[in-house]
Amino acid sequence: MPRKVALVVYCEDRQHWAFIRRFLEITRPGAYREIRPKISPKGRGAAENWVLKQYADALRNYRNKSRPKHQVMLMRDVDASSFGERLSQFDRASDEASIKKRQPGERVAIFLPARNIETWFAYLNGETVEETRTRTYRKLDQESDCAPCVEQLARMCGEGKLRRGAPPSLEKACDEYNARVKGKVPATAGSARR
Repeated sequence: MPRKVALVVYCEDRQHWAFIRRFLEITRPGAYREIRPKISPKGRGAAENWVLKQYADALRNYRNKSRPKHQVMLMRDVDASSFGERLSQFDRASDEASIKKRQPGERVAIFLPARNIETWFAYLNGETVEETRTRTYRKLDQESDCAPCVEQLARMCGEGKLRRGAPPSLEKACDEYNARVKGKVPATAGSARR
């Protein structure tokens, strides 16, 4: 049996954390010896910038051979940027810190809900969504209200396909999850698609 690892999760807010925690409870029960959430502190600037600032240290710690084995997840909303721009910001953060960019096979996963995680919730609740438009989807009353959406996503992931009309950022997140968290390289890009 493989040795259990720790997981460090960097995210913008408690809604991101509730989503990730519930998803892992369903899809990877008992897989981690410890899960440490690192949530952007309130009142200290933009949360998405906080997540980006943690990235270089997260990569360094992941690569530090003297530390116990662990995995890293980062979640950051795309907001008004493009998906590609948000992703390239992580590469620039590596360059600025003079460390090698994230490599294939490294268990450092980046999830970028576009425009935001509420877009994913709307899709998982059966709505037709458009993540590139400025439409705002309803925020949940409580973070834990995401549980039915997460259960729906876990079911689709278990079947290996998302329902038609999935936001491209969610398809990319499923591929990222399979490759970087579960360690299964998808046969083709967008393998989570219907």
